[in-house]
Amino acid sequence: MQDGRNMTPGERLRAARQAVGIGQKRLAKRCYYTQSTVANVENGQIKMSMALARAVAKELHVSAAWLLGLDEPEISYETALAVIVAQGRQEEAVQALGRME
Repeated sequence: MQDGRNMTPGERLRAARQAVGIGQKRLAKRCYYTQSTVANVENGQIKMSMALARAVAKELHVSAAWLLGLDEPEISYETALAVIVAQGRQEEAVQALGRME
């Protein structure tokens, strides 16, 4: 699995979207974009615009800067754990939860 620092904006979008449990079509509708735009960004076929990053960030509870890879993550602990789980890193999530207790 990739470290968040090495993820492309599309990979960050996919991970955050999956962590929230929302599909491409529903996210696109909420942000007034098409499903194909979201899919093309996630697949690296087109670059994420600042307008899309801002709209998506609001819906996914992350910063636009994080989506674009411009800074460190600004997401809640719960969302960060969900992203880790969505990436298939369940053991790491369990360890992080154990440190909270």
